[in-house]
Amino acid sequence: GSEPTEAKALVMGAKIKAEIKRGMEIINQAYNRRPDIGYIIDVLTRQNKSIHDLQTCVTIQPGLPVCCMLANLTRSVAEIAKLHRLEEQQQQQQHPDAQTTNTNDNARKDKDEDDTPRNRDKDRKKENEY
Repeated sequence: GSEPTEAKALVMGAKIKAEIKRGMEIINQAYNRRPDIGYIIDVLTRQNKSIHDLQTCVTIQPGLPVCCMLANLTRSVAEIAKLHRLEEQQQQQQHPDAQTTNTNDNARKDKDEDDTPRNRDKDRKKENEY
């Protein structure tokens, strides 16, 4: 008796899970086109639309930035490196057991720090002294 009911429940559960996943994808796409959650909620509630309607109702509007345009601008590669180091530090604080630094990168960094024009001049002077 209960096996067919359990099988049906599993199938229904899988279908519901797939629908939820698809709905989340649609909401995410709508948010990427128009990053205003208030507007998206308004479309769903006041305009009485379904999640699937968001694909056609929420469009890119001239003058409003899309999600990828909201990223922070940087002025230099050094600024990007600084932001990357901050992210690594935050990850290390959140997951202290995980090792995120690469020993080859550290060795390369140490070599690069030694290979400055001032240090090269010092090395040449030392060589000339012998």
